[in-house]
Amino acid sequence: MGSALRKKQQKQKEKEEGEAAAAAAAASGVVEAPAKKKHSKAEIAEFHAAADARKAKKEKAKLEAAATDEVADERKKANKRKREEEAEAEAEEQPAAGEEGEEAKKPGRKANKRARQAALKELGGEEQTEEATRREAQKELQQLILRLRKEGKTEAEIKKAKMDLRTQKEMAPMSGKETKKKEWMEWMESDKSERKNNLEHKHDLVIIPIAWRGRHDKDDVDKAAEDIKACVAQQKIDVWIDSRRQLTPGEKFGHWEQRGCMLRIEVGPEDLKKGECRVCLAKTPNDHKSVVRKNVRMPPAGARKLLLLLKEWGLSKIEIEKREGDDDSDDDVVNRVEATKAGDAEQDDDDLAGNYAPRDNKEKTKSQKRR
Repeated sequence: MGSALRKKQQKQKEKEEGEAAAAAAAASGVVEAPAKKKHSKAEIAEFHAAADARKAKKEKAKLEAAATDEVADERKKANKRKREEEAEAEAEEQPAAGEEGEEAKKPGRKANKRARQAALKELGGEEQTEEATRREAQKELQQLILRLRKEGKTEAEIKKAKMDLRTQKEMAPMSGKETKKKEWMEWMESDKSERKNNLEHKHDLVIIPIAWRGRHDKDDVDKAAEDIKACVAQQKIDVWIDSRRQLTPGEKFGHWEQRGCMLRIEVGPEDLKKGECRVCLAKTPNDHKSVVRKNVRMPPAGARKLLLLLKEWGLSKIEIEKREGDDDSDDDVVNRVEATKAGDAEQDDDDLAGNYAPRDNKEKTKSQKRR
């Protein structure tokens, strides 16, 4: 009990001294650092024991990891030796291949480059000259760029100089217009017989609907063209509707006449109102004066006369035969329609005449006198 009391008294004294020192320092304006905590020997020993335990644990983990790596390396080496042994055994079992049957190893990038260079050296004449010219022009272009950059030229000036050199050395890519011109020149210089084969017609009859986009009757004209095609195609005739938008009707006429298709059928809005279609036979390409035209009623009412006319003008595949009264049948129908229209007009005139009576001149004079 005496030692405990002494320790308590000593702590109380140290506390009072500390408070007095702190008060003196506060009065003088100087702040002293707080006193470090003192650890007992037992606490220090416990701390060192914990540190030794952590260190031992880390070393043990390192040893275990090293052992695991050694085991993995040994396993990899064993697998590698096993694969090598299997490959050697397989190679011994297979018979040795001959020189012709032995497959060559796949060449690498450098080997391919050397092979291309050797092939270029073996090539003679124009191909080798073109390749050498291209390489020289490329080197000259690189030297020009380096020289202009050393001189301090701007990027715009360098770009202009590059384009000038490419144009001069014919290195610039061809534009779309130049490409089309080149293809056209090659086609013009090709064999005449080949051009003639390309221009040969592929259809017996062409139907050209004359209509424009945006019109209310375009669909009706297209439907009438389809009806005519269906009527003619039943007779095993190769018929085609030219509904291309980028060409005018006149350009279509000339196109097919140049290809040798002289027979065509035209359908337009005015023909549709009359219930007719126009059959045309051209005798000379691109000569509108030589074209023979004849209007025929639309199918199905005028299907027979249309087919007979097409057969008469060159489509001998049509199997319909001409009979008595075929020439006058359609004319009679047209005459009856015209007579009906004329009768209706006269009846309208009679109705108007019966309902209308001119005023008497006497009444007019009376009204003028009143004024």
